[in-house]
Amino acid sequence: MRLGDLLIAAGTITQEELEKGLALQKEQKGRLGEVLISNGIITEQQLIEALQMQLGIEFVDLTKINIPTELAQVVPKNIAKQYTVVPIRVVKDAPQGGPGPRDQGRHRAQHPDPLRQRGCRPRH
Repeated sequence: MRLGDLLIAAGTITQEELEKGLALQKEQKGRLGEVLISNGIITEQQLIEALQMQLGIEFVDLTKINIPTELAQVVPKNIAKQYTVVPIRVVKDAPQGGPGPRDQGRHRAQHPDPLRQRGCRPRH
């Protein structure tokens, strides 16, 4: 589902606000979410919640978690820089309905901008 449609379905914005945002997006040449925030139509938290639903990923505020220093050795520096990822934790036990047994003991990395990951394109 496109971001604008998701925001409407969640009751975050109206159709009129989406149309205003899309018009502003054309003028300002930015991402819809950023345009909606900068023009006071939605908050950053509302965008985060919508992107979590749209992309099916967890949001992790890197300023509010303690990342063990030994995780810096998990991802080689050149790979971390190339893909702009930060290892945040080791997943030891798969949660109910979560990753399968093959994922146990694997590392979890966070991308600061999930829309810029390879194969992920912004949509309105």
